Amino acid sequence: MPKNLLFINPWIHDFSAYDFWLKPLGLLYMASFMREHGYNVFLLDFLNRFSNDLINFLGDKERKRIKSRYYGMGRFPVEEVEKPKFLEFVPRRYKRYGFPKKLVINTLKKLSDESWDAVFITSTMTYWYPGVWETISTIKEFIDSPIFLGGLYPYFFPDHAKKSRADFVITSPLMDHIAEELSRIMGFEPKMEMVKGWFNELKPMYELYQDNSKLEYAVILTSLGCPFRCTYCATPV
Repeated sequence: MPKNLLFINPWIHDFSAYDFWLKPLGLLYMASFMREHGYNVFLLDFLNRFSNDLINFLGDKERKRIKSRYYGMGRFPVEEVEKPKFLEFVPRRYKRYGFPKKLVINTLKKLSDESWDAVFITSTMTYWYPGVWETISTIKEFIDSPIFLGGLYPYFFPDHAKKSRADFVITSPLMDHIAEELSRIMGFEPKMEMVKGWFNELKPMYELYQDNSKLEYAVILTSLGCPFRCTYCATPV
Protein backbone atom coordinates (compact mmCIF):
# COMPACT_ATOMS: atom_id res chain seq x y z
CA MET A 1 0.00 0.00 0.00
CA PRO A 2 1.43 3.44 -0.93
CA LYS A 3 2.45 5.55 2.04
CA ASN A 4 1.29 9.11 2.58
CA LEU A 5 3.66 11.89 3.62
CA LEU A 6 2.62 15.40 4.65
CA PHE A 7 5.10 18.23 4.02
CA ILE A 8 4.60 21.46 6.00
CA ASN A 9 6.09 24.93 5.71
CA PRO A 10 5.61 26.40 9.21
CA TRP A 11 4.60 29.75 10.63
CA ILE A 12 7.04 32.61 11.10
CA HIS A 13 7.20 34.31 14.51
CA ASP A 14 8.92 37.70 14.27
CA PHE A 15 8.48 41.43 14.64
CA SER A 16 8.38 41.79 10.87
CA ALA A 17 8.20 39.49 7.85
CA TYR A 18 7.41 40.01 4.18
CA ASP A 19 6.97 37.65 1.27
CA PHE A 20 10.08 38.41 -0.76
CA TRP A 21 9.48 35.32 -2.94
CA LEU A 22 9.63 32.93 0.03
CA LYS A 23 9.09 29.33 -0.98
CA PRO A 24 10.28 26.18 0.85
CA LEU A 25 12.64 25.04 -1.89
CA GLY A 26 14.37 22.35 0.18
CA LEU A 27 11.02 20.93 1.26
CA LEU A 28 9.86 20.78 -2.37
CA TYR A 29 13.04 18.94 -3.36
CA MET A 30 12.52 16.45 -0.52
CA ALA A 31 8.93 15.89 -1.63
CA SER A 32 10.22 15.12 -5.12
CA PHE A 33 12.83 12.74 -3.67
CA MET A 34 10.26 10.83 -1.61
CA ARG A 35 7.80 10.66 -4.51
CA GLU A 36 10.52 9.01 -6.60
CA HIS A 37 10.70 6.37 -3.87
CA GLY A 38 7.03 5.48 -4.15
CA TYR A 39 5.43 7.76 -1.57
CA ASN A 40 2.32 9.88 -1.98
CA VAL A 41 3.26 13.43 -1.02
CA PHE A 42 1.06 16.34 0.04
CA LEU A 43 1.91 19.94 0.94
CA LEU A 44 0.52 22.36 3.51
CA ASP A 45 2.32 25.71 3.22
CA PHE A 46 1.33 28.05 6.05
CA LEU A 47 3.01 30.92 4.17
CA ASN A 48 1.19 30.44 0.87
CA ARG A 49 -0.53 33.78 0.29
CA PHE A 50 -2.09 32.45 -2.91
CA SER A 51 -3.98 29.58 -1.26
CA ASN A 52 -7.65 29.48 -2.22
CA ASP A 53 -8.47 28.21 1.27
CA LEU A 54 -6.75 31.25 2.77
CA ILE A 55 -8.39 33.72 0.39
CA ASN A 56 -11.84 32.26 1.08
CA PHE A 57 -11.20 32.33 4.83
CA LEU A 58 -10.12 35.98 5.06
CA GLY A 59 -12.40 38.99 5.07
CA ASP A 60 -12.32 41.62 2.33
CA LYS A 61 -10.03 43.97 4.26
CA GLU A 62 -7.41 41.30 4.98
CA ARG A 63 -7.58 39.92 1.42
CA LYS A 64 -6.78 43.40 0.14
CA ARG A 65 -3.92 43.78 2.65
CA ILE A 66 -2.10 40.62 1.48
CA LYS A 67 -2.60 41.31 -2.22
CA SER A 68 0.63 41.25 -4.23
CA ARG A 69 2.44 44.54 -4.83
CA TYR A 70 5.30 43.97 -7.29
CA TYR A 71 6.30 40.74 -9.03
CA GLY A 72 4.32 38.56 -6.62
CA MET A 73 5.73 40.07 -3.41
CA GLY A 74 3.34 40.97 -0.63
CA ARG A 75 2.34 40.91 3.02
CA PHE A 76 1.52 37.81 4.99
CA PRO A 77 -1.60 37.48 7.13
CA VAL A 78 -0.65 38.30 10.73
CA GLU A 79 -1.87 37.59 14.26
CA GLU A 80 -0.26 39.10 17.33
CA VAL A 81 1.21 36.56 19.77
CA GLU A 82 2.95 36.76 23.12
CA LYS A 83 6.60 37.73 23.00
CA PRO A 84 9.15 35.21 24.28
CA LYS A 85 10.66 36.35 27.59
CA PHE A 86 14.06 36.98 26.04
CA LEU A 87 12.45 39.52 23.67
CA GLU A 88 10.27 41.35 26.18
CA PHE A 89 12.64 44.32 26.16
CA VAL A 90 11.89 45.04 22.47
CA PRO A 91 9.18 47.74 22.23
CA ARG A 92 7.42 46.20 19.24
CA ARG A 93 4.52 43.82 18.73
CA TYR A 94 5.46 40.21 18.10
CA LYS A 95 3.42 38.39 15.46
CA ARG A 96 2.64 35.07 13.86
CA TYR A 97 2.93 35.32 10.07
CA GLY A 98 1.05 32.97 7.76
CA PHE A 99 -2.29 31.20 7.88
CA PRO A 100 -4.54 32.29 10.76
CA LYS A 101 -4.42 29.66 13.49
CA LYS A 102 -8.12 28.90 13.16
CA LEU A 103 -7.64 28.06 9.47
CA VAL A 104 -4.69 25.79 10.31
CA ILE A 105 -6.74 23.98 12.95
CA ASN A 106 -9.66 23.52 10.54
CA THR A 107 -7.28 22.17 7.89
CA LEU A 108 -5.53 19.79 10.29
CA LYS A 109 -8.89 18.46 11.47
CA LYS A 110 -9.71 17.52 7.88
CA LEU A 111 -6.26 16.02 7.32
CA SER A 112 -6.56 13.96 10.51
CA ASP A 113 -9.15 11.80 8.72
CA GLU A 114 -6.34 10.55 6.46
CA SER A 115 -3.60 8.10 7.41
CA TRP A 116 -0.18 9.78 7.47
CA ASP A 117 3.00 7.77 7.74
CA ALA A 118 5.09 10.84 8.57
CA VAL A 119 5.06 14.63 8.63
CA PHE A 120 8.04 16.62 7.33
CA ILE A 121 8.57 20.19 8.57
CA THR A 122 11.21 22.58 7.27
CA SER A 123 12.81 25.61 8.93
CA THR A 124 14.90 28.54 7.77
CA MET A 125 15.94 31.44 9.99
CA THR A 126 17.15 30.12 13.34
CA TYR A 127 15.42 32.91 15.27
CA TRP A 128 12.09 31.89 13.72
CA TYR A 129 12.16 28.73 15.80
CA PRO A 130 9.13 29.76 17.98
CA GLY A 131 6.97 29.46 14.86
CA VAL A 132 8.41 26.00 14.18
CA TRP A 133 7.76 24.91 17.75
CA GLU A 134 4.16 26.15 17.66
CA THR A 135 3.63 24.42 14.32
CA ILE A 136 4.84 21.11 15.76
CA SER A 137 2.73 21.36 18.91
CA THR A 138 -0.36 22.26 16.86
CA ILE A 139 0.15 19.33 14.49
CA LYS A 140 0.50 16.93 17.40
CA GLU A 141 -2.97 17.91 18.63
CA PHE A 142 -4.57 16.47 15.49
CA ILE A 143 -2.18 14.11 13.68
CA ASP A 144 -0.61 11.17 15.48
CA SER A 145 2.29 10.54 13.13
CA PRO A 146 6.07 10.85 13.52
CA ILE A 147 7.35 14.34 12.76
CA PHE A 148 10.66 14.97 10.99
CA LEU A 149 12.23 18.41 11.41
CA GLY A 150 14.85 19.56 8.92
CA GLY A 151 16.29 22.73 7.45
CA LEU A 152 18.80 25.32 8.60
CA TYR A 153 17.61 25.67 12.18
CA PRO A 154 18.39 22.06 13.28
CA TYR A 155 21.60 22.14 11.25
CA PHE A 156 23.00 25.09 13.19
CA PHE A 157 21.39 24.37 16.56
CA PRO A 158 20.75 20.61 16.75
CA ASP A 159 20.52 20.39 20.54
CA HIS A 160 18.07 23.27 20.69
CA ALA A 161 15.99 21.82 17.84
CA LYS A 162 15.69 18.51 19.69
CA LYS A 163 13.59 20.33 22.30
CA SER A 164 10.98 21.16 19.66
CA ARG A 165 8.97 17.93 20.26
CA ALA A 166 9.79 16.69 16.75
CA ASP A 167 10.23 12.91 16.79
CA PHE A 168 13.25 13.00 14.48
CA VAL A 169 15.61 15.92 13.87
CA ILE A 170 17.65 15.91 10.66
CA THR A 171 20.86 17.80 11.43
CA SER A 172 22.73 17.41 8.13
CA PRO A 173 22.10 19.43 4.94
CA LEU A 174 23.76 16.78 2.76
CA MET A 175 21.46 14.58 0.69
CA ASP A 176 23.44 11.39 1.26
CA HIS A 177 23.21 11.84 5.04
CA ILE A 178 19.52 12.72 4.85
CA ALA A 179 18.74 9.71 2.64
CA GLU A 180 20.68 7.40 4.94
CA GLU A 181 18.78 8.66 7.98
CA LEU A 182 15.37 8.46 6.31
CA SER A 183 15.98 4.99 4.88
CA ARG A 184 17.05 3.74 8.31
CA ILE A 185 13.97 5.12 10.03
CA MET A 186 11.35 4.57 7.32
CA GLY A 187 12.67 1.35 5.86
CA PHE A 188 13.20 2.01 2.15
CA GLU A 189 16.22 1.54 -0.09
CA PRO A 190 17.37 4.91 -1.47
CA LYS A 191 18.09 5.16 -5.18
CA MET A 192 21.74 6.14 -5.25
CA GLU A 193 21.47 8.00 -8.57
CA MET A 194 18.88 10.23 -6.87
CA VAL A 195 21.09 10.67 -3.82
CA LYS A 196 24.34 11.49 -5.61
CA GLY A 197 22.83 13.48 -8.46
CA TRP A 198 19.76 14.95 -6.78
CA PHE A 199 20.42 18.47 -8.10
CA ASN A 200 20.23 17.26 -11.71
CA GLU A 201 17.77 14.38 -11.23
CA LEU A 202 15.09 16.13 -9.16
CA LYS A 203 12.92 19.19 -9.57
CA PRO A 204 11.14 21.07 -6.77
CA MET A 205 7.53 19.87 -6.70
CA TYR A 206 5.69 23.08 -7.46
CA GLU A 207 2.82 20.98 -8.75
CA LEU A 208 1.87 20.40 -5.10
CA TYR A 209 0.46 23.93 -5.18
CA GLN A 210 -1.57 23.61 -8.36
CA ASP A 211 -4.78 22.11 -6.94
CA ASN A 212 -5.32 24.93 -4.45
CA SER A 213 -3.32 27.92 -5.63
CA LYS A 214 -2.36 30.12 -8.52
CA LEU A 215 1.20 31.11 -7.72
CA GLU A 216 2.44 34.45 -9.02
CA TYR A 217 6.10 33.47 -8.82
CA ALA A 218 8.40 30.48 -8.42
CA VAL A 219 11.86 30.18 -6.91
CA ILE A 220 14.63 28.20 -8.60
CA LEU A 221 18.10 27.13 -7.51
CA THR A 222 20.71 27.63 -10.24
CA SER A 223 23.80 26.46 -8.35
CA LEU A 224 25.02 25.13 -5.01
CA GLY A 225 27.41 26.86 -2.65
CA CYS A 226 29.19 30.18 -3.06
CA PRO A 227 32.79 31.18 -3.89
CA PHE A 228 32.80 33.87 -1.17
CA ARG A 229 33.18 33.50 2.59
CA CYS A 230 31.33 36.48 4.04
CA THR A 231 31.53 36.50 7.83
CA TYR A 232 27.82 37.24 8.23
CA CYS A 233 26.60 34.44 5.92
CA ALA A 234 25.86 30.80 6.75
CA THR A 235 26.65 29.40 3.30
CA PRO A 236 30.37 28.67 3.95
CA VAL A 237 29.45 26.76 7.13
